[in-house]
Amino acid sequence: MIVKVQGNGHANLDSFPFRYGFTYSTTERLELTNVKNKSEVVDNRYHIDASFKNPETNKTEKGHFVLLNDNESTVVTVWGFGMDNKDETRLSETLRSARVRGKITTNDMMVMHSQKIRSLDEFIDYLADKLSDTEVALINEDANKKVENLSKALSKLHQEKQSLQSDIDKKESEVNEYKKIIAELKSATNNAYDNRNSGGVWNPGVYTVISVSRGNKGRNNQKAIFVRLRDKSGFEFEVANNWARGLEDRYRQAKILIGETIKYSTLGSFGRDWFMNISTDISESDLSNRPKTVMRQVQTNSPGYYIEDVQVVSGSEFNSNWRGNMQKVTTNKGIYIDNITNPENPMLTPGFDWSSIIGTTVYDAVINHSRGCDWINKR
Repeated sequence: MIVKVQGNGHANLDSFPFRYGFTYSTTERLELTNVKNKSEVVDNRYHIDASFKNPETNKTEKGHFVLLNDNESTVVTVWGFGMDNKDETRLSETLRSARVRGKITTNDMMVMHSQKIRSLDEFIDYLADKLSDTEVALINEDANKKVENLSKALSKLHQEKQSLQSDIDKKESEVNEYKKIIAELKSATNNAYDNRNSGGVWNPGVYTVISVSRGNKGRNNQKAIFVRLRDKSGFEFEVANNWARGLEDRYRQAKILIGETIKYSTLGSFGRDWFMNISTDISESDLSNRPKTVMRQVQTNSPGYYIEDVQVVSGSEFNSNWRGNMQKVTTNKGIYIDNITNPENPMLTPGFDWSSIIGTTVYDAVINHSRGCDWINKR
């Protein structure tokens, strides 16, 4: 590594002559070898430990260098290798102050080196033999001010560094939280809500998750999660899950999916107002609100009722006074309604799970007209 020693700089006029016994008459380049322990850049300066060849003795020396972070790696100062940085900083400033005040010269630095004067106390003793107590005190005072100012500057930089590190830690925390959310989203995508051996059936169609809320639902009024969905026609309805195990995880995962396009499955014979799993893994066959197997013409004069599609919709779609959800059953002979399989109102008779027989023909259906609607029931 090649560094620049400025001819009129502190390193050339004070540090090298006092600590190593040489100085240059002009600006020179110095080769450093075995460079180690490079510090971070602070106030456009950084520190390294390195070896170099003393041009006066031709011997290899070691030193602790403070360099400018510029294109030429200019030497700011050099301290004794392995020495205390605070002591060396104070010594350097005292050397500089004495020379700038005209009390000593660079040649004096060379003489002190030959006399093996190395420490601040030894330097002060040297000055005391040449100068008055007042002059020595002024040099000390000047050096103390510069060291104090340097200390304040470093303290401010340290505080700024801590503040910056705090911001970095905060950003890292946010990134880790996003990673966690992404992992949960992937988990949700892979149907991570529940894994029961009895299995579930994917309901036809895809939906947009509008909102997620908490409430109670079930025969025992259990705690439940409600996911509000919107179909491609704009109709909105809610599906619920009240399995106690993993309920909180399902709530968090469902919240992540707000705004996403999903499909959902239902366990066994439960109505479509219940969900087992939710997934963003949409296939081509999911893009229709009817499964491919019913996308065929069925003669309306054929016997029985061919179940084409079943949707869980709000009862207010049929009667503004009705609360809760209903089953909307599309057949080859028309659209009918039925209660859901587990109505919230205990006074209502549970309906048949029509979604479990989509794509089949029912020959024992009973049709009746009541409250302005056509109802379908199964014997």
